[in-house]
Amino acid sequence: MGYGADLKELILISGLIMVLDSFSLSFYGALRSLQNLCFESVGVAGGQLVTVIVGFVVLYFKGEVMILLLALASGSLFNALWGLSALIRHYHIWPRFFFTPALLKTIILYAAPFALAGIFVKVYSYVDVVMLSKMLGSQAVGWYGVAAKITFAFQFIPMAFAASLYPAMSNFFVHDKDRLKTSFEKGMLYLAMLALPIGAGLIVIANVFVTKVYGASYQSSILPLQIMAGSLIFSFLGFPIGSLLNACHRQNIQTAAMGATMILNIVMNLILIPWIGIIGSAVAALVGNFLLMLIGFFWVPKIITMPDKIFWLNLLKVSVSSAIMGFLVWLSQPILLKYIQPQGLIKSVAYLGILILFGAIVYVSLLWVWKLINKKDLSFMFRRN
Repeated sequence: MGYGADLKELILISGLIMVLDSFSLSFYGALRSLQNLCFESVGVAGGQLVTVIVGFVVLYFKGEVMILLLALASGSLFNALWGLSALIRHYHIWPRFFFTPALLKTIILYAAPFALAGIFVKVYSYVDVVMLSKMLGSQAVGWYGVAAKITFAFQFIPMAFAASLYPAMSNFFVHDKDRLKTSFEKGMLYLAMLALPIGAGLIVIANVFVTKVYGASYQSSILPLQIMAGSLIFSFLGFPIGSLLNACHRQNIQTAAMGATMILNIVMNLILIPWIGIIGSAVAALVGNFLLMLIGFFWVPKIITMPDKIFWLNLLKVSVSSAIMGFLVWLSQPILLKYIQPQGLIKSVAYLGILILFGAIVYVSLLWVWKLINKKDLSFMFRRN
């Protein structure tokens, strides 16, 4: 196809990385089915560390793209070997190649909805940036990118929850429907306890955070960030719903919901970007995440009984606590300005740090008053060993 030798070598190494990552995902998937996430956690962290160390060394001695790509390959190799060793040493499971037409048919049948959902998520995640680039140019992409990257940075939290919930829910769906209901309610409540204060906090400190961290030239990112902070709440709450559907043979419903959300997102961006610019993309993300959560929640009663009044009361308590926290942080900003002017890196970090710490203390105190957390929970969070 006319590719140069260097490019062919880069493609070859990239293909090797993809193969190694595929094996890693398979090994970690088997460990998840055994409800053990410790090895995956260590492996992912170790793989990143290996990549950083090897990357630093090769850049120091020979800063070539080819060598740098080998650093990524070394991290992928570490993950694959770590996952394989965990299966063999701790569970005496020896992976082997096995193929029959019936097995292939079964794999395709079960994997197709997940593969399609992955495509929908990729399109949904990046189509707004592509459309902004074509309609408004690179400057708009930069402003929007600030808001998108800040909110995306928190996505690891619900993803970690989903990784632990999915295998447990799969087991409970077959063996214990009562525990399935309990795990779903706890997953929803715990993620709400994280999502609501994060969303409220981002909305309140967005102005100071953007202008002091990114500069005054990024003021156009403030409102999109505040809108996407609200979107983050629905995104968090959608994860346990998605885990429930996927674990209980309703993956086709979840995939269809993702497809509908993707289409809605594209249509809304086409309509709103020419009208209100990057704010339109933020609104589209908010509506899309809300729709995805709503469609999924509609199917929850078809799997388990609806959460009882205690669940909804606790969710209300979390919402009120988050609102009070956000309001008090907002009130405290002009008072804090009398003592700290957020000028320069150190003072800006100190200013934001004090606001975040104050908000955290207020929020945890309110949860304590509402009896949503207790002494045992606090001692677990702050224990040293």
